[in-house]
Amino acid sequence: MDMNYEKMIAVNRIESEQKIKLATMAIEQLIERGEYPSVTLLVKKTGLSRGFFYKNPEVRSRLDAAVQSPNVSCRRIWSESKDSKNDNTEALQMEIMEYKVRNRSLSQENEELRGQIEELKVQVEKLKSRIKKKELSMLKKL
Repeated sequence: MDMNYEKMIAVNRIESEQKIKLATMAIEQLIERGEYPSVTLLVKKTGLSRGFFYKNPEVRSRLDAAVQSPNVSCRRIWSESKDSKNDNTEALQMEIMEYKVRNRSLSQENEELRGQIEELKVQVEKLKSRIKKKELSMLKKL
């Protein structure tokens, strides 16, 4: 039993070391590309949990050092974010214009339908009066 326990601990230690290697390699790759090594990006890239990056002291210290690295371009991140916002703003403005055009079209259609409703109301009133006249004439015949 004592042997199995030691074997289990050894296996866990090896798995932990492999996870640490995987995490540090991912951090290094991001730094080499000049990308900001965020925990979210590292989780996606490695499949490891967020907690692993925060709780493992070795990985956490490597991540903190990477964030402070001069190779990580905060300006590029800011620029990409700004460009993304501009693209998004332009897309939203185009969408607003499309909705305004659609709104005008629907308003015009709505006015036309209201006009038709009024015409139909007039016709209904005329038909009602004709029916009353017919009823009266039929009653007179009786």
